This record gives sequence, structure tokens and C-alpha cells, in this order.
Amino acid sequence: MPRYMYRCIDCSEQFCVQHLSNESATECAQCKSKRIKKILTSFSTPSPAAPKFRVGQRTEEFIKEARNDLQQQKSELDKKR
Repeated sequence: MPRYMYRCIDCSEQFCVQHLSNESATECAQCKSKRIKKILTSFSTPSPAAPKFRVGQRTEEFIKEARNDLQQQKSELDKKR
């Protein structure tokens, strides 16, 4: 789903909203004003120098890190008991 940048006319807050292209944000994330304006931004493309990942690699890395964190937290709790 694409991300869109908005700016509040009342408080000048900029915020990002993820939604379909035929939808729009309805209020400012900070002051809840209805007076918001979509900001024109460029789209993101990976640079040729960006590291290449296979499908699911980042997710696997995240899961491994989360498991390691949980194991650390468990061992710390066991030490406290």
C-alpha cells in the first residue's frame, strides 16, 4: 500500500499516511484538524548500490533477532527468580 505525505494547514505538522490511492487522510495526526493538504513527493526506488536481499530474508533476520531477544529476556527473568 502506498504512503502519502500530508501537511496540516493549521499547525504545519507533516505526517505520513498509508492508504489506497483513491482514499485520503481525513485529519491531522497531531491537532486533529480537517484542513490538511497532500504533499507532492517522489517515489522510492532501490539504488543500484543497495544490498540485494532474497525474498523473505529480511523477515527471517527479524524473526531470528526477536527470538534471540526473547531468549535473553527469559534468561534474565530466570536469574531474578
